[in-house]
Amino acid sequence: MAAYTTDEARQLSVSPDPIKVTLSDGNVKEGKNCKISANLASNALIAKEHLHQATLYDHKILGVKQELIIHHEWSPGSWFFLPHGARIYNKLMDFIRNQYRDRGYQEVISPNVFNMDLWVQSGHAKHYKEDMFVLEVFLLLFACDFLEE
Repeated sequence: MAAYTTDEARQLSVSPDPIKVTLSDGNVKEGKNCKISANLASNALIAKEHLHQATLYDHKILGVKQELIIHHEWSPGSWFFLPHGARIYNKLMDFIRNQYRDRGYQEVISPNVFNMDLWVQSGHAKHYKEDMFVLEVFLLLFACDFLEE
């Protein structure tokens, strides 16, 4: 099996970004003395290409370009569905509801905003509170977690 130094692997790469290898023990290898296999270098390049391809099909970009959805600072993390987007959304919901019925499930609809105690108990508040939408109602805190990005 052929092995490349980090510099040789960079020459194969289409990007000047450094290539780092994280070993199973958690150590990160990078530098002129770091040898990586041709297979690993090839997989890194393939992963970079997949990431590039994924950006071409990003729903947040395509949906806006196709006039299906818009977003606004008034409701970060939530989409406003334009007429064509609403039609697609409703068709998908109809499909999902038919699947529920066909498979013997019953649909339930839950609230989007919960008492902050739930988020504390689940651990979300500890890690994500600064990114959550939090509001105070009658001296109680309520929140919803709409992490889109």
